[in-house]
Amino acid sequence: MNVRQFSKTRRALAVASGVTLVAVLTTATPAQANQQDRLGRPSNGAASVVPLSADLRISSTTVDAAGKRQTEQESQHLYRDAKGRTRTEAGGTVTINDPAARTTVVLDVASHTFQRSTETKAPKDTAERNAAGDQKITSAPRSLGTAKVSGVAAQGRQYTVTLPAQRDLPVRTKDVTLWLSTDVQLPVQTKVVDESGATNTQTYTNIKAGVEPAASLFAVPAGYREGNPATGSGVLANCPLQNDDPVFLTSFDLVYLDARYVNATTDPFAGCAFVADAGAFQYPLNGFPTTDLLLPYDQWLVYDNGGLLPYLPYVAFGDIVFVAANPFEPDTTTKDSLITLTIFPAF
Repeated sequence: MNVRQFSKTRRALAVASGVTLVAVLTTATPAQANQQDRLGRPSNGAASVVPLSADLRISSTTVDAAGKRQTEQESQHLYRDAKGRTRTEAGGTVTINDPAARTTVVLDVASHTFQRSTETKAPKDTAERNAAGDQKITSAPRSLGTAKVSGVAAQGRQYTVTLPAQRDLPVRTKDVTLWLSTDVQLPVQTKVVDESGATNTQTYTNIKAGVEPAASLFAVPAGYREGNPATGSGVLANCPLQNDDPVFLTSFDLVYLDARYVNATTDPFAGCAFVADAGAFQYPLNGFPTTDLLLPYDQWLVYDNGGLLPYLPYVAFGDIVFVAANPFEPDTTTKDSLITLTIFPAF
């Protein structure tokens, strides 16, 4: 089957399965429609990803009930090779993601230990937990034109993301602005602003494209041993909850479909455990829980399902809600993780 036949087969399957893509296609702009000949998305591995390295600057601003703002800064470093593998260095933690092998490895530099997660199918005992796909949770993108961001050409888009009420959380609205560079296949800058005014801005700088990183950067170093997930420490009256938020995925046509684990932890020594969770995802983003409830940690796998798209680059959103509780305390702690999937054309 050639690429064009493959594209047509995907379109037929999408219609037959009832995927609500017709409205999306009919609302695509002429410029977007002209890109549809790129939707063959080679699946034979001939296309590649632009290898690069870059610094990532993260600025997070929270707003308390009194309106007081507090800002925290964080720096990371990214390596990406032509196979789509990424290595993210954040302090003493290194995360290696391999989209082809469907594995994620987290290195603890201080203890010389690692944890490896491999993508699997959803466990049968999690089937009844709420994971709603094909949700319409975002507005049509508003174009911000083109500009140079961190020295590379980028297209600006702004979205209003309306997250459905889930568990203890009401309907929420977030404004998301992205600057997407197809030249380096990277969301160069992403800004998320929620209703409270809390802001998370992530900007790639010092982008060096076209140089293949050493293969050793994507392997577990010699001398590292496999460890167990951290379970927290300390005794608190109410349940703390730490979760990955926001979470960003990047796919490249059908050549490399991204998948990431979204983790949340609470404190077992305070008698806390996860009692509920829920997910809502916009096509072609999807996800499912990989752990049981009533544990001090909760994990979901989110992934690009490879569905047909009206144009590239394309952005989809999702949201996962985590609920932790102590049976001896009346209150629960609820937080959510915003998921953003960006799909670039492969070269």
